[in-house]
Amino acid sequence: IKIYLAEIISTKWNDYDGRRYKNAFIDFIVDQDLNISKQNVKEITGDYDISNYNPENLVVFAVVFNNEIQDGFADPPDGNPFDAYYADAAARVYLTEERDLPPEAGIVSPTQNTIYIRGTSRFKRIAGFLGQTILIGKFSTITAYANDDNQIEKVEIYIDDTLLGTYSEEPYEWSYTGFLFKKPIILPCKYTIEVIAYDNSGQTASATRDVWAWRALKF
Repeated sequence: IKIYLAEIISTKWNDYDGRRYKNAFIDFIVDQDLNISKQNVKEITGDYDISNYNPENLVVFAVVFNNEIQDGFADPPDGNPFDAYYADAAARVYLTEERDLPPEAGIVSPTQNTIYIRGTSRFKRIAGFLGQTILIGKFSTITAYANDDNQIEKVEIYIDDTLLGTYSEEPYEWSYTGFLFKKPIILPCKYTIEVIAYDNSGQTASATRDVWAWRALKF
């Protein structure tokens, strides 16, 4: 049996589209062997310190796995085999009945691990291998993502702690229409893009992305 603690809306992890993961795994509350005969009942207990988390944003999953080994493949139909154990039963419990979830914040563009040439994405495989977001030439728009179970109050977009704009409705998008660098830049410069979303109950969420730029931004 495994009992998982998870965040309904992740406060740490974004996908490649800049959106927050849902039901993001935090840790095991229980991870132990269980022997129980048919139609019998057994009580399992576990403790976990959640003082660093918002209880309204937590969910607990309990899964009982069969002990019979099955053939699994991380790259179907037959690539990267592993031992798989099928689930016999599962349950989900929220920690609170009423939930005011934190907002979601993400950076949609520029995309993570992508090379942009004059604003158009190129060479994704190379960028993925390098693990970098690279902007070459003109890149005029930064697009943020924000969502909330109630209402987004505002979204702020920053570069290197400099506030570019504050937006109260979609699209959460900053556009730069002025001149770019007047002189060629031989060496790339590193910048950090940050997005902060605020909901109407005062909760916040943020996302950051480091980019390397040649003649791409006026910062």
